[in-house]
Amino acid sequence: MSELSAGRALAYATEDELMKLYAVVVGGWVVTLGSQVLLTTGGMGLALGIVGLLAGILGSLVGIVALAYKVIHDSRL
Repeated sequence: MSELSAGRALAYATEDELMKLYAVVVGGWVVTLGSQVLLTTGGMGLALGIVGLLAGILGSLVGIVALAYKVIHDSRL
């Protein structure tokens, strides 16, 4: 196995493509947390809270899967 320097690992982790995927994960997390406030209300707020919660969870999961795919794909090059 070849050695990987800390600088090279940090440079890889902060590439533009990975930063976009990090933003998707964090954005999904923020939407999930924000929608929990709406879940405490009734009526239309409750419905929007449920939709926001599901969208946030989906966004986070999509971002995590995309990050894993990118890392695996780049490791094979």
